Amino acid sequence: MKFKLFDSIESQILRPERDLPYVFVGRQRELRGLENHFNVISNRSQGSSGLVLVSGIPGIGKTQLIEKFAREKEESGEALWLRLHTEDLTESRVLTLLRTALRLRQTKVRWTDVEVSVLGLKTNIARDQKFEDLTAGLDQLVQSKHKQPIIVTVDEVQKLQQSQVDILSTFHTGTPDLPIMVVCAGLQNSYSVLQKRGLSRLGEVFDIDLLDQSECETAIGQMLNVWGVDVNGPGQDLVDLKVQDLATSSQGFPCHLQSHLSALKAVILERGINFGSEEDWIQVDKLAKHKRNAYYSGRIEALGFLNAGVVMHRIAKLLDERKSESFNIASSADIIKILNSVEEDGMVDIDKGKALLRMIESGCLKVEEHSFYSIPIPSFRQYLLSRVDPFSKTYR
Repeated sequence: MKFKLFDSIESQILRPERDLPYVFVGRQRELRGLENHFNVISNRSQGSSGLVLVSGIPGIGKTQLIEKFAREKEESGEALWLRLHTEDLTESRVLTLLRTALRLRQTKVRWTDVEVSVLGLKTNIARDQKFEDLTAGLDQLVQSKHKQPIIVTVDEVQKLQQSQVDILSTFHTGTPDLPIMVVCAGLQNSYSVLQKRGLSRLGEVFDIDLLDQSECETAIGQMLNVWGVDVNGPGQDLVDLKVQDLATSSQGFPCHLQSHLSALKAVILERGINFGSEEDWIQVDKLAKHKRNAYYSGRIEALGFLNAGVVMHRIAKLLDERKSESFNIASSADIIKILNSVEEDGMVDIDKGKALLRMIESGCLKVEEHSFYSIPIPSFRQYLLSRVDPFSKTYR
């Protein structure tokens, strides 16, 4: 019997980074690249020169990157930001969001205002339903004296359906005299999805990776200051050491960094001005590890097929055995072989190709190159190795 994959993996995965407002650090190379592309777009008379794609595993910070860039451009007055999800890619929805964004940006200007007479008094009303066609709506915006470049961000682009392509293509192509920059964020398979949908003319692709140790330390130090912990007091050496340890345990994964900060905040709130002892930091570490392991457990469960944990354990074991070799990756053939071995040990019959895709989309596997994969976070691999394989009875 073939197992059926869940329709959406996003709702299955725990998102502990949502516990706090996102602490943004690093990504300077990517921000410079987005800035350069925006400058090119802004100086063109024909709008967009192609989509920009930010891709990576779940929790790596794709959405935060594109939204930080777009938000700063909007707040500086350099651009109008239209924030979309793939499900928003209908003409009526896009026009509604565009009009809303315009009103927030230019509170004194309404979309296609017209003056009418009501009981002898002159007043303005917005004819929001006049343009049901996005191209016509953009053309109308071009004629407005309040026009400015538009940054369109589209999240979860790996979910793009063919019915939504026309809307994205309209922004992608642009319209004369109205610069439009389209920035998409999605999982590692997003590039192939865009190509499949006929949107292969990409301006640039950023495949973002883990943060540096120093960037994690910076984020933790910033939040300690926000929460009133004296990082320059008499216990500075201990604080510095614990910040380093906490940053190391985050493994450079933004999702873990956020959950570790959540654990740190919880202990600080509990201890108040007395926070800072060795026991307090041990409690922070314990909470952080609990959140991290719950996240990993959620990812495995979200794979949605029987004995998914056993499969991931065996992949981790294979990679661990190869750590002394010149390579530390698994091929698709390696993974199919593992799926076959687990199936032979009593697993239900599964679709191997879909199972592999599921592991990629969940972030359990990272695409290193075509048909070769790794486990993206070192602590995830250690977590997998610590699990019990009920078939081989191997304890790690």
